[in-house]
Amino acid sequence: MKLKHIFQPNRWSIKNKNKQQEAGDDQTVQKKEIDPLADDVSKSNTASVSFSSSSSSRSSKKKRKSKKKDRSGSNSKEASSVPDCVVEHQTPNEKFITSFLAAMNNHQSMDQLLNFFSSPEVEVKFEDAPSITAAMWASETEKLSKSFPDIQYSYESIKQDHHGLVVVEELQVSGTHSGEPYSFAYFPPVPTTNKHIINDPERVWFKVKDGKIALVQDISLGDLTGPPGFYVQIGGKMDMPPPLPPSAEEEASAAQID
Repeated sequence: MKLKHIFQPNRWSIKNKNKQQEAGDDQTVQKKEIDPLADDVSKSNTASVSFSSSSSSRSSKKKRKSKKKDRSGSNSKEASSVPDCVVEHQTPNEKFITSFLAAMNNHQSMDQLLNFFSSPEVEVKFEDAPSITAAMWASETEKLSKSFPDIQYSYESIKQDHHGLVVVEELQVSGTHSGEPYSFAYFPPVPTTNKHIINDPERVWFKVKDGKIALVQDISLGDLTGPPGFYVQIGGKMDMPPPLPPSAEEEASAAQID
């Protein structure tokens, strides 16, 4: 499936923590209160694959609290598995999301992952980037699996809140770039590096309706998350301007060829 990828590269800039410390920025960690079902999140540019990541607009915000401190991998957990004694006490929706994450850790295909959603058009929201569809998300997830064959999704907990949403805390993605060259959006592919990558944690809300995922809201708890986090850590440079949209003449010419 061909996708258009249009977004502002400066959204993915990585903050210089040393400069922040020299400037005397307050390092107090605070959580941001959000409404995971807010209706005012923009639905424009849904054709853009823009996963959660560091944002330049976040530079003035205080970093959200996360238990993960070490990026070397020494403190990174293996893929999470819920003990049977805990599964017995999970709600049906918690069990469903547990199964969904297990499917991701088992590297199921794009079509198999989409079976967990009520529709391929289900909205997947991100804090500082345009929303995408479940089909776009599944396509990018499948591409990550081909480039990082051992990719795994670990987490601290899965809990249904008082709104009926299932919250996955400290979702952290890791993998080794031992597969295909990896590219994100319109940026050039990076040849296989064999680097082991560990992204920063994320907090993810799932709205489950009639046994299917009906909405996803993702919040980054660090600087390097989502596909951009993987791309940057294997040496990718996200400093290219977005491609210009085709002119009317080019579109007409393409239509004639089709």
